[in-house]
Amino acid sequence: MKKLRIGVILSDVDVPVWVARMLERIRDASYAKMIVLAFIGDNSNTQEALAHRLSELHLQLDKAVFRPDPDPLELRDVRTVLPNIPLLHAEPSKWNFLLKFADLDIFINLSQDRIPESLLQAARYGIWSLRGNDKRITTSTGRGRLELPKDGSVIDCAVEAQRGESVQVVGRSVMAANRYSITHNQKSFLWRAASL
Repeated sequence: MKKLRIGVILSDVDVPVWVARMLERIRDASYAKMIVLAFIGDNSNTQEALAHRLSELHLQLDKAVFRPDPDPLELRDVRTVLPNIPLLHAEPSKWNFLLKFADLDIFINLSQDRIPESLLQAARYGIWSLRGNDKRITTSTGRGRLELPKDGSVIDCAVEAQRGESVQVVGRSVMAANRYSITHNQKSFLWRAASL
């Protein structure tokens, strides 16, 4: 059986443990092969950075009370998880030439940035990303608030595949939300996202 050829787009070599665990599962799977790790920097603006700092303070207080174990947000160097995988640090505009040789089936996007349109055809089955209650999930999502729906009762986790203009949900999971703990919701959601 031919293995799926997987590439992953990250914002930094230091990734949360939930991402490291997801990459380990792909690395060890009999049906997939990790081909390349590509990096796009974080382009969050000043207003987002301030909101991030306030959310981080609230999250630290919540963690002190609810103590997540294991903590999905602990950072780990992705190069220790995938030591022999090529790293692509070039500008995304230069990726197309390099990615032709990678012959990717799936490109998983966990970066902070949107993918340039020129890359939407870079993988046979598209660019895959995670969504939590209709917001895109990245390697920094857990550091701020995980959005809850207005009624606060459930958290929806979905995997979307985008190829050109077409976006299709290829996997979905729904879980009950905890109205009292951001930490509990983030921990449960991020481990669920890693599995999905």
